[in-house]
Amino acid sequence: MQTEQLQTTAPDLFSRCGDSNILTGPGPAPDKVNLQMDASIAREVDQALWENQVLRAMDYYEVDVRVQNRVVILNGHITSSTSNDRVEKAIKSIPLILGLQNHLVLDDQLTTEVASALANLEHLYECKFFTGVTNGVVTLHGNVKNEIIKSLAGKCVAENSNVRGVINCVRVLGVISELQETPVYQPAIGQEILFQNGVSGIVRQVIINPDNRRVTAMLLAGRFTDQLQEFRAMSNNEARPVERQIIVSVDLVRYLTKFSGFLTISSNDGNRFADFDASAFRSPDAGWVPPYPYCPRDVLFNANAGLPDQAIAGVALHSILAIKIKETLEEQNNGQ
Repeated sequence: MQTEQLQTTAPDLFSRCGDSNILTGPGPAPDKVNLQMDASIAREVDQALWENQVLRAMDYYEVDVRVQNRVVILNGHITSSTSNDRVEKAIKSIPLILGLQNHLVLDDQLTTEVASALANLEHLYECKFFTGVTNGVVTLHGNVKNEIIKSLAGKCVAENSNVRGVINCVRVLGVISELQETPVYQPAIGQEILFQNGVSGIVRQVIINPDNRRVTAMLLAGRFTDQLQEFRAMSNNEARPVERQIIVSVDLVRYLTKFSGFLTISSNDGNRFADFDASAFRSPDAGWVPPYPYCPRDVLFNANAGLPDQAIAGVALHSILAIKIKETLEEQNNGQ
């Protein structure tokens, strides 16, 4: 494919969760031949990215490639604009591609966006925040006077819809904290999660804290009985246990891969998880964009999540007023 033929679409014009017709544009549904061609192009794109040694070392595993009607659609988080250029250059060398929809989020650009968003807080509270971004996960450092400012900083970062999660390591002066931030886990929808005794469940939805965009728990579906219990039921001609839906905290995750996850508990440890109660959760507000790779239908909030804390809301309002007053005074001083 010649470089001038490549049609690149701005990433904010399309949704990864939208209808396939939105992604591919007008035209008939793909037939078997087109599906085979799309699959062949996808393999070639994957091979082209793998053959670039820099991409293989840094970003290959973070790029999700789909092909529909010979249009390559990229999603994921990568390190930099330079990596993005490498990705696009590799794809341009592949024949038969009609276009490219690049939805990749770049860590270097996200770092700039986050730093800019924190500037008002730094100006108002005379503090300095330091941010690092790795595949869309923002780690926040700095020293502040109280917990409210720390919380405001984390929420400020979480307002950016391209952030996958916030690790808030900001220290409150005079407070000794031994708590360590847990890793940012993002179990995939449909992923198998195994208990210590070999019983497994399937991730149906995730519970996210909108204040830091991190997954706090998983909604698992399964029978959650071990092989011995299943054998006894079959031997006694008893009905198999019905499928259950349970809520499991990500604090119980031992480790997680792209294909499966492993817990630190047995399915018999019923006191470590709870049956799903729909009344305890709610869907995200309309317009809220979930962190990659989730879609709105994949996410639940705790019923009271996202409701304004009175202390935080008061400080936020005070912050806005104080900034305006400060800017007015500075303008008056500069006028003199």
